This record gives sequence, C-alpha cells and structure tokens, in this order.
Amino acid sequence: ADARAARGDDRGALREYRRALTEERAGWARTGRLEWAPASSLLNAARLTRVRARDQADLDDAEGLLRAAAESTEPGNLNLEDPEDRPGQVASVAAASRRAARHDLCVLLCQSDHRDDDAIEELRSMEYRYRLSEEVLRYDLDYGANVPRSARAREAAMAAHGKYVRAFDGAMPATALSHLRTVFGAESRFWTQHGYHEPGCGFFSYAHRLPPWNADDVGDAHPLRSTMDAVVRRVWRVAAAAFPRAREATAAEWWAHCRPHGSGHQLHFDSDDEGKGGVIRHPICSAIVFVTGDVGGPTLVTDQTGTSKRLASRGWLVEPRAGRVAVFDGRYLHGVIPGRGPSPRLPRNHPGRAAGFFPSGRSDCDARRITLMVAFWDEFAARPGGDGSDPRASFPKGSGRPFPDPKLYLGDRSRPKGIDWPEL
Repeated sequence: ADARAARGDDRGALREYRRALTEERAGWARTGRLEWAPASSLLNAARLTRVRARDQADLDDAEGLLRAAAESTEPGNLNLEDPEDRPGQVASVAAASRRAARHDLCVLLCQSDHRDDDAIEELRSMEYRYRLSEEVLRYDLDYGANVPRSARAREAAMAAHGKYVRAFDGAMPATALSHLRTVFGAESRFWTQHGYHEPGCGFFSYAHRLPPWNADDVGDAHPLRSTMDAVVRRVWRVAAAAFPRAREATAAEWWAHCRPHGSGHQLHFDSDDEGKGGVIRHPICSAIVFVTGDVGGPTLVTDQTGTSKRLASRGWLVEPRAGRVAVFDGRYLHGVIPGRGPSPRLPRNHPGRAAGFFPSGRSDCDARRITLMVAFWDEFAARPGGDGSDPRASFPKGSGRPFPDPKLYLGDRSRPKGIDWPEL
C-alpha cells in the first residue's frame, strides 16, 4: 500500500490499505484499535479516505484513522539494506506523521458541523493561537447562490472586493474549455510526464513572452505558436478587464492543478520563483481558469500582503464554476479551502467526472477540481532562459521554464526522450 501511494496510485493504495488493515488486525477505521500500524501508513490511509470520501461513513473512517495515526506507537519499518536508513530517521518520520495527523484532524473537525468545540480543544492542545474563521473553513455549501441581484447591491459588492478579486463567468469559450479538459484531464500525459500525482512533486510552470497590448489581436499581428499561446492571450484580455495595468505585462507564467474534492492548497503569495534568493516580486495580477466546476472547495483571497503588520481581517471566496475566470491582485495572500463533506454527486456526463480519473466508472470521488493559473508580469526572466525554440531550455521541469514551441520541439531529435506532452 505504501509503495502504491509513493507512485501516486491513490485508488490502488487505498484498496491495499483497507485490505492490510482489515486482514492483519481484523478491523478498519471504526473497528478495533489500529495504533499497532506505522503512523505514516495510517496517515496515508486517512488522507486517501478523506479526499475520496463518498459519504459520512467514509469521513468517520478518515477521522478514526487520523486519531489512530496520532496515537501510533509503531516507529515504522527500518530498511536494513539502505545504509542511509537509520533508526533516528525513522523515529523522526513517525513523529512528523503523528503531528501531521493531528493537524489534519483539526481541519476535518473545523469543517464538520457541530464539531467546533472538539476542534478548539484539539487546536489548543497543539498550541495553535489562530485559525481561519468558521465562515471560511465551514463555508456555506450554497454560497454561490447568494449573488447580489440589484445594480446597487452589485456596485456595493464591487466597491468592497473589486481592488482585490473579480470573477467573470463564461469568460472562456466552450471550445477552449473542451481543449483544456483534454490537455489537463486527470489521465493526461501532461501530469504523468511531470510526475504531478506522485508525492513530493515540486512546483513547475511555463513562461510566454507577450506582445505589445492590443485587445483586438487574435494572432494576426503577433502569430500564435501554440494553443497555449491562444489561451494565455484570451486570459490576458480578461485579466486586463479586472486590472487595467495588466496591459503593461510583458510576460505570462502559467501552471495548473488537478485535485480531488477534499484536497486544498496552503495559503501563499504568488512570487517569482517562489521568492528564492530572498527577493520577493509579485505579478501584476494572477488569473484562475476553472476548467471544471462543482468539485473541490472555493479559492480564498484575503486582504493580507507580505508587508502587512496584522493578519487578514477580510476575505472573499470564489466558487469553482466551469468556465469562470477569477482575477486577483498578485500581492495578496490566497489559497484553496479543502472541499467540505464527501465528494459531490455529479451526473455521469459532468465535465468534472469526464476530466477525472476513470471517467467511465461509477465513482464521483474520481472527479477532479482542475484549474489553470496564469500570472502576468511587468518583467519576467524564463529560467534557464530562451524563447522556447531550444527543447533543452524547458527541461527538466521547474519554475518559469520557457514554454517549448511544439513544432520545433517535436521535430528536434535532441529533445528529452519520453516527453511528448507539448503536442497536446
């Protein structure tokens, strides 16, 4: 089970965890005590159960596994064939797994109805002093319906959040969305060739140079080299409608995510090369293209910057809705709240299921929250440099690699073997 989890085979790993924990000690999460199992294995099983939960019983199983992981007394397995595998390292991994299990338990309790007292008790026992508000973590499942209808109400809402974040529904044409669901579908080789679904996969992104601003340019004055060029320029026009200064951008950087319903993303600031080197530069603005909708939690954008003296006091939730493009000021702290409750029930032909794992299967928990992020920069130097014509400049994967010209890339015999996703 651990080996399958390490390969990113979530479905197979969960099946093996259930088999091992049931057969070896006659009990799954709610039956018997599981503290005999390694904390890291119990944590893996709990997380897989949580993100793939089909009903409340699965969530109860996840809670039981997290509590067992937090109380595990088993240090884990020592690989005697690996000279680097020392007892102290194994004990350190076990301790980290136990603390991570307690952290995940706190999040699960915070997102559960009528469990706030339990959450507070657990948070205090870990010496936490602050948490996101109930309105954020236990967000209203019908919050997307509470949209101001009158012109006056919309103007008031815009005055409150317009400088931070704006959302545009139907901003991406149906043909573009269909293409993105093919390129970034869960089983696309884009993910497998980047190792995205494997544990420990680092951040990677691709950069495009932008021509001088021309709102009417659809590729005539400045020819498009790829479909991603076309997508980026489309998103650029939407971003400029929200933040006019985006017209001054000279480069765009994009990355993507493909996550199950119960998975979130930590709060962070968008920055050049993740702020490495101690120099923090933020984009003019960042855009989120919701390739699929109705799966996963909302995006949270706060009013906190890297120089704020206090924690955020205000925040806005953006519901994942297919075809929606949300644009926010790149200086502000933001993240993704884990989806509440079990995976939502979706029609068989729903885009979230069609673009997920095993689209012909019966399970809603294989649907994915797929998003494309595009940051627009005043100046941005692609690493290690180049305009995409040299295939060696785009690999190996990393932050801000030049997007490879598909025609030149696929025709170059020196390109990396086994990497053909640019033709998508």
